[in-house]
Amino acid sequence: MNSDSLSVLLSFIIPEADDDFAELDGCTILPLMDGGLGTLSLRTGNAQATNDHTFFSASAECRRLFSFAPSYFSEDKANEEFVGKILDSGRFNIKRFKKSHVHVMLKCKKTWAADTASKRWLFDFWDYMNSTSQTAEHPTEPKALNLECLQHFPLLLFHQGCTETLASLDYFRNNPAVLSSGVDEHEDLYTDFPELGIVDSRTIPKSYCEAEKSLSSVNSMNRFLKSLEILARRSAQGFTEFVGSKLKEKNIKVLRTILMSLTLQIAPSLCVATNDLPVWRRIASRNGYLTAREALVAQDPAFVVPWMKEYHHFTDGNNSFPIPTIGSVQLLEDYVLPNLPQCVDETTQDSYIQLVNAIPYNSSLKQKMNKKKKTRCFIVPLMEYRLAAGQNGELRLASALYDHSDAVFAAAFRSEASDKFLMPEVRHHLSFWHEIGLRRREYGRFKGPDYLACLHALECRLNGPADPHLAADTQVVLYPLCANDSSLNELSPNIWSAIAKLDIFPVMLVRENEPEYRRARTEVLALQKNTLSLENIVRHEFAALCWSQTAFALHEPSSLSIQNGGSKSRPNCAIVWEHLMFLAETARSIIEAEIESFVNDLQKTYEFLHLNLHESKDTFSDTNAAIWWNAEVTNSNLIGLDVLHSSWTSLENLILDSPCDAPPLMMVNAFLGRFTSLLKEIGCKSLYYPSIALPSWNRSETAFAAIRQLREKEILNDVRFEAEGNVISAHKVILASRSLYCEKQFHGPWAFESESSTNNKPVKLEDMTYATLKILIEYCYDDHLDWAAGMHVQEEDDSSVIAEKLDALLDVLIAADRWLMPDLHLDAHRQVIRGIRFFVRPENVKQVGKVADEANAEELRKYCEEYSIENAEAVLLASVEDG
Repeated sequence: MNSDSLSVLLSFIIPEADDDFAELDGCTILPLMDGGLGTLSLRTGNAQATNDHTFFSASAECRRLFSFAPSYFSEDKANEEFVGKILDSGRFNIKRFKKSHVHVMLKCKKTWAADTASKRWLFDFWDYMNSTSQTAEHPTEPKALNLECLQHFPLLLFHQGCTETLASLDYFRNNPAVLSSGVDEHEDLYTDFPELGIVDSRTIPKSYCEAEKSLSSVNSMNRFLKSLEILARRSAQGFTEFVGSKLKEKNIKVLRTILMSLTLQIAPSLCVATNDLPVWRRIASRNGYLTAREALVAQDPAFVVPWMKEYHHFTDGNNSFPIPTIGSVQLLEDYVLPNLPQCVDETTQDSYIQLVNAIPYNSSLKQKMNKKKKTRCFIVPLMEYRLAAGQNGELRLASALYDHSDAVFAAAFRSEASDKFLMPEVRHHLSFWHEIGLRRREYGRFKGPDYLACLHALECRLNGPADPHLAADTQVVLYPLCANDSSLNELSPNIWSAIAKLDIFPVMLVRENEPEYRRARTEVLALQKNTLSLENIVRHEFAALCWSQTAFALHEPSSLSIQNGGSKSRPNCAIVWEHLMFLAETARSIIEAEIESFVNDLQKTYEFLHLNLHESKDTFSDTNAAIWWNAEVTNSNLIGLDVLHSSWTSLENLILDSPCDAPPLMMVNAFLGRFTSLLKEIGCKSLYYPSIALPSWNRSETAFAAIRQLREKEILNDVRFEAEGNVISAHKVILASRSLYCEKQFHGPWAFESESSTNNKPVKLEDMTYATLKILIEYCYDDHLDWAAGMHVQEEDDSSVIAEKLDALLDVLIAADRWLMPDLHLDAHRQVIRGIRFFVRPENVKQVGKVADEANAEELRKYCEEYSIENAEAVLLASVEDG
């Protein structure tokens, strides 16, 4: 029967009532896609009829897609009403085709091959399966596929190396396979594993594609890692070894980048595999990559250095993968510092500089250094490690090196710079090095051992080969010892004791102004020993006492250094005695121009011995040595060569306390007389003078006292004077002895015959008061007469009393000048000057000056003259008022 006839027939038997459907049970009347007829069977409830075969009504697209199973599809064209009625009744073994029925169709497919036609069919199949549109015919089609029934059909197009095959979903799940990626880098990564199956994304359920678009999705990465584990087991290699042998360099970076982005999403069951991927780049230059299991990350990458423990296990910290991160403190304490090399060379220098540059600025270290905790600060361990590289590259404790910026250290260790100072490349962290023990001044003061080391170094250089910098460096290094500053205040007595014994002070050569007689000997001493120790230094101020026996320091230590070093800074007396012997011998060669300087040296030598009597006595031994210059003069300008050469004698030939020479003994003359105590102390002989008592003196009065009594009794008085009506008598001889005027009056060719001697009349004195005359007469009889006792100005004296006292004094001054009595004249002059401020005033200065001029009182005259000039205005006003 042709199709048209069948369609007409079916249109007549379309069931209308329920009984009509039952009549169709067992009828072979269902038109099929293959041209045959299918037998309709009624269903009992949900159970299928006895006939197990089910037919499907499907769209033309489905019928075309599953054309290899035509016996399962009804031919709906021209039979829509009949088939529709049968389907709607739901009583027969025919259903509307759904995706869940696909497995029924696939069972009918006889051949599976990866040829072109089959691939095209697969693409169409999965387009259909992954489509989400619902038709009016099938409104209840679920959106998600039930893939269980498809697990074992070879519906996936596999690429494995250069081979294409078909595989099932079950195979895909349980074998090394991944879904192709839309990212080229990921695809290239897959090619590193030829055994890895890559499923064409067009031949797999849409849910897989959405979940595994690329390795950047966690599902895809989980599948990839699982596949690699399978391949590793098959290769009989460890996972790490297998992956490491396959991955190309560029793909390691790709895989590492992906892992870093998926750190927290990888399945726990695959974390082991993730930790075993050798994709983490070593900081070290060694070949190969690290796994997360063996890799370490430093909190501060700058602390990763070649000599550290586990150096080849460190990767850079620029990732978020859960690799153990080691904190900076632990890194230094456990990895870096315990394994420091002996020295820094070309291969490690950059890393060392990187480490040193990082430590001072690491915040975690700073916190541990500065935060007050009960645990020790990290700075203490740093001081205990050989972290400081010297210029020679050797790593040492910071406390073994010195501050290169200190001028004293730089000068002292110039020849040892490579062993004493920091490598130049790390010197800019000076405060850090100070903090961990670099030797330096603290608050401007040296530590004793540090400065002592400088002096030891200087001593070696001074005793070593020629050094063009030595002179300047010596001055710098010795400056603290030569200056009275505080830089050495912290030095202990033990350090000072050690310093005092070092030969570090260069000897002074001959000075330009050195006397010629000193030069030869000074040069000899300088050549014998070119350096001196502090304890043996004699200050140059004592040169005159010992220049023949000791050299002097070019740089003299300060008084503080001398005190702390236990030096006396002066020669001992034994040296001075030797020097005196040398001077005695040298005296023969002294030229006239050098006499003064030589005698000065000789005098200072005797003076020093004289001031140190006990030591001089203890060290003196040679009494026969002609070392005593017994000159009669003390003024060196009056000494000639003959005196200088001939005045030497020994102690045995000298005698003290003698008024003259007693050959062979010589009296001690003026030059040595100043040093009598020294001569006595060392055993010089002295004349013995027995003690003798003076006879008792029974005279009760002196001759002048007796003569005064004779005058008062007028016994033998031979001259009388009258003034103001009062007469006074005296002896001419007494007056003549005290007054030149009287001498001339009473004796000689011009002497006059006194009236008093012939007619007993007194000599009248018209221009002299009786009081003045009495003073002159009594002064002649008594040297100690206090004639001016009543003329001294007292506080209670008024101007009139002062004027009277002045007049009395001036009368005496004039009278003494006329009678030519210089002693009284001087005394009167002095009495006026003592009260000058009371006596001389603006109104009387001219009168006083005139009297002074008449009386030859020069000092008083000058005073009045200057007083008048400097007080001209006051004098003028006083004179106007008087006028």
